[in-house]
Amino acid sequence: MTVALTENAAKRLAWICLAAAVLLAAGRRLSDPDLPWHLAVGRAAAAARATLKADAWSYTFAGRPVPYEYASDLALYAVQRWAGFPGLHLLAACAIGVMAWLLARDPRADPAAGLAGSALAVAGASPFLILRPALFSFAFFALTLWLVNKHRQEQRGRWLWLLVTVQILWANVHAFAILGAAVAWAYALSRPSREKFAAALAASLATCISPFGPGIFLGPWQVRALSRSMAEWAPASWDLFLHYDPALGLLCILALAALLWGREANGNRRPPLFDLFLLAGAAVLMLARFRLAPFFAIIAAPFAVQRLKPLVQTRGWLPTAALACALLAPAAVAARGEVPWGVGFDPGRLPEGAARFIAQVHPQGPVYNDIAFGGYLIWRLQPGVPVFIDGRSARLYPPGFITEARSAMYDPAAFSQMESRHGFQWAVVNAWPGSTAGLPLAASSDWAMVYLDDAAAVYVKTGGPNRRSAGQGYQGLRHLTPWPLLLEERIPREALEHDAALALAQAPDSPRALFWSAAAALRRGDAPLARLRRERIARLAASDPGLPLLDRLLNLAEARGRYLIE
Repeated sequence: MTVALTENAAKRLAWICLAAAVLLAAGRRLSDPDLPWHLAVGRAAAAARATLKADAWSYTFAGRPVPYEYASDLALYAVQRWAGFPGLHLLAACAIGVMAWLLARDPRADPAAGLAGSALAVAGASPFLILRPALFSFAFFALTLWLVNKHRQEQRGRWLWLLVTVQILWANVHAFAILGAAVAWAYALSRPSREKFAAALAASLATCISPFGPGIFLGPWQVRALSRSMAEWAPASWDLFLHYDPALGLLCILALAALLWGREANGNRRPPLFDLFLLAGAAVLMLARFRLAPFFAIIAAPFAVQRLKPLVQTRGWLPTAALACALLAPAAVAARGEVPWGVGFDPGRLPEGAARFIAQVHPQGPVYNDIAFGGYLIWRLQPGVPVFIDGRSARLYPPGFITEARSAMYDPAAFSQMESRHGFQWAVVNAWPGSTAGLPLAASSDWAMVYLDDAAAVYVKTGGPNRRSAGQGYQGLRHLTPWPLLLEERIPREALEHDAALALAQAPDSPRALFWSAAAALRRGDAPLARLRRERIARLAASDPGLPLLDRLLNLAEARGRYLIE
């Protein structure tokens, strides 16, 4: 009786932990740069009551036909329109919750093992549980595995043929639907039968019933060329497992241990061929393209739990082990601090403030923008502002163009070539702390910075149609100005005073603007104000790299008995 109560208590706590992980994952701000353009697609399709025939949002490839995932884009827009941003967070929680629930209810696992496998999968996939159409693919993938496992358990054909319906829906939600067809073929090949091959063929044909058509199966080749220019499509590395997603690294170790030393429920040391197909295939995909790591987590977590369960159960550790796995899920999600908690878009990663500024001043001419900002500019500023590039990378923009655009963000020679080709008159570049993006603009006297916050900087050409805005912008500082330079005479004090005041007016809670204001205060001998700015920076960003420098300068001034640095 005591053991049963302990197991029941462990299962209840495990469900609570799993629910907490789902809510925590959905409770962070919306930071994916592609989500805004997906919302824009849904908005445009809903307004037109038809599919979109060609691109009308970029000036570089306008008129090209672009296939979209209309089911997810329309759903995202409908939720945003009727329930606002809280509705989008709730939608994310539902998608993650469905995935977790399906994994926990694995037909071939008992409740404790199912919960442990689900929690491990959520922990391993935690960096990727962000709202975008790909998030729905994780739920569809879990549903596909659930249906196959149900057929493995009952051998009833209806579970297998439901894959056809799932594939039709999935292909219109996200292009990762090809993985569902791959699962169907792996199942057919692992233990061949006429019914399985027929179902796999039907599922593959159903996958083509979407705006992508049969071309959906060319997706892996289309994104292959993006691995050098887009980090999420790059191959896996040790650093990613050790620092970016350590929970996934732990899951890899558990899966390897289960493969080498685990056994099936019937005592067989050899795993079923279907499980081996899935595990090996998912591992290859993850190593080749790290963005596909969540699918490995969804496969590897139940595999590891099922095969390690007999070893744990014989020692009476099953309730404790299941609860430990469940506790890992909310811990892994909560440990990720790069995206803040809150509702709505993340103003630290997307150009919310810059978009408001652009809507007010209406800069003229072609824009050069960071690829991560194009989607948000489409969402906020269309139809008036065609973008240079955005996240529709594998669908609209050739890989060579993407590579050139990324090089131009850092290389003055590459930027000059693109400027002569496209005639840029203004630009929106990322100004994230630690980034050197926009160096060609910051280093050029032909460009003037007119807006700055901790996410984005807006520049205009000094001699073009926006020269009036240039005259009202920053006089001496750029978004990449080194902080020690603020206290040197090379930057006139009047220019520093003007630029610090402008930066604070545009972004009052920006640690960078506060640092500029503190530097200006030190230059004019106003130590109390500099101290106040330093305290506010510490409250906003305790680990800001400018704080030690500011402290040294303040201490030095006090040691000399004066605050005038010049």
